[in-house]
Amino acid sequence: MKAFFYILTMVLFFSCIETPKESSCIFKLPQKAVYAKAIKYRGGKFRMLFAFDSLSFDTSKDYFEFMTGGYLQVIVDTVNIYINSQITILEMGKKEFTIDIVSDSIFSNTYFQENKWKIPYTFISIDTKLFDVIVNGETVKAGDIYGGW
Repeated sequence: MKAFFYILTMVLFFSCIETPKESSCIFKLPQKAVYAKAIKYRGGKFRMLFAFDSLSFDTSKDYFEFMTGGYLQVIVDTVNIYINSQITILEMGKKEFTIDIVSDSIFSNTYFQENKWKIPYTFISIDTKLFDVIVNGETVKAGDIYGGW
């Protein structure tokens, strides 16, 4: 009986420990004065924010939000952001950047040549399940089987 109450107490104790509500990663885009922040929220939402200053993400109006579970592919030049249409955008805000959703064929044919992104574009690829963030082929954040938690 004591063992039962001990186990019950431990279960209740550990269930009260607060878990993080989000996991995030901030990175500067190579050869650009642009910063990006990828945020994975509990409950299956993911948000990408863009800003010219790494300190202005709290007030950033340039973002898009979508559900986790897929692969995000984004091309960025100085002020234009192109999202591959393979994901469904839930919400979007545009203030200082132009954000467009383009079809997979336009994405591949316009911004890539021989399976490599064209210069001067920056290519961002994110596995939203594992929370892998790759920019121009370099891993910025390595994900894990727990999805970045």
